[in-house]
Amino acid sequence: YIKSLAIETAVNLISSTLGLAEFKTFDKGKEIRKDNYYLFNVEPNVNQNASRFWRKVIHNLVKTNDALVIMQDDGLFVADSFTKEPFAFKENIYKNLQIENYQIRRIFNESEVFYFALHSTEMKKLIDGLYRDYGILIEYSKKHYRTSNARRGVLDIPTNYPQTEEYQNQLKKLLDVNMKTFFETEKGSVLPLTGGLKYTDLTNASYKNGSDSRDIRSLIDDIFDYVAIAFQIPPQMLKGNLADSDNSWNSYLTHCIKPLAELLEKEINRKYFGKKAYLE
Repeated sequence: YIKSLAIETAVNLISSTLGLAEFKTFDKGKEIRKDNYYLFNVEPNVNQNASRFWRKVIHNLVKTNDALVIMQDDGLFVADSFTKEPFAFKENIYKNLQIENYQIRRIFNESEVFYFALHSTEMKKLIDGLYRDYGILIEYSKKHYRTSNARRGVLDIPTNYPQTEEYQNQLKKLLDVNMKTFFETEKGSVLPLTGGLKYTDLTNASYKNGSDSRDIRSLIDDIFDYVAIAFQIPPQMLKGNLADSDNSWNSYLTHCIKPLAELLEKEINRKYFGKKAYLE
């Protein structure tokens, strides 16, 4: 849950930011608004507005490392799953596409799709490997916290304590029932003792050397820090810390958002418009 929360927070932050972007088209240096403006900024397809569409693109791109968009019936659609077959000196092909519950049998060439790729290695796989180690540490800290801060005490049994069956049964009941209830109660309670028994509470003494819940929180913060580094997001921004927000925001835009925006821009320019239109 901690890992998923950190990753989903990063994905949602990035997709929300890029979802605010406006696609602009220029013809011979002048901004124009034609069908492609409506397609990219308002309604990519009959079932999605532009905000939902681009959020899905970014979500796939950031979370799974790549995203595939095809054009069908003058609309743009994001593939939920696909198979890429790469080549060196001819176009790559894409097959086994699935959009929602619809399986597409057609094979697409590279020039017929928008293919957005983020990194050479999936960030999620790296984060998964990192979290395996931190998961062990977090679980250990949780157990250590419970153990260190558990109630402790010493029960003094006098040497002349009767060894009769009746007294031994009373002692067994004291240990198995009365003291169990005494330790587990969340409110104040009294432990009645007889027969010269004496109980000394060591809880406060053991707590001083015990584990603090902040130890666990520090490990959780580490997970968020590493996820933030992986996605080029200032760690304090991912954790909702607004201190020094101007510098964090500028760093976030420069190192995280701008490269993604350029990735979308270049792929759309070369596939949708082509060389001749781009140079004009």
